[in-house]
Amino acid sequence: MVIRLTMTQQQLSFDIRWVHIDAAWTHPAVLAATVISTSLLFLAITKASIAWQGLKGIAFVGRFMLVLLGCLSYRVASVIQIALSGWLFRIYERYDSSVSVGLNAPVVPVWILGTLAVVAFHIVRSWRKRVESQE
Repeated sequence: MVIRLTMTQQQLSFDIRWVHIDAAWTHPAVLAATVISTSLLFLAITKASIAWQGLKGIAFVGRFMLVLLGCLSYRVASVIQIALSGWLFRIYERYDSSVSVGLNAPVVPVWILGTLAVVAFHIVRSWRKRVESQE
């Protein structure tokens, strides 16, 4: 869709192009953004879960703050995924700033992969502790 606007007083004319894309994992820019966003989510949630395990007793305020940090981490990861996908997509496809890109970047895979990575990290960590304690 190309919209041509002409301003009457200054006699300036320019084109506005709008591109709407449903991004898929097969696109290199979206895949790169997914890897980066998942890594950042993994680091944040891993830090929060290790801090959770380090709290002694009830520690209601500390646990509540860690839950908020976890929820905020998922939200920030989705914003990073959307922004980074759009930015990398624009660079990869060589769109200049006059093209408005409506990119629907998938955020659920980032959430799923980040959560599974944290679970796998804790499984390996507990297994290593068990093996070290038996030696």
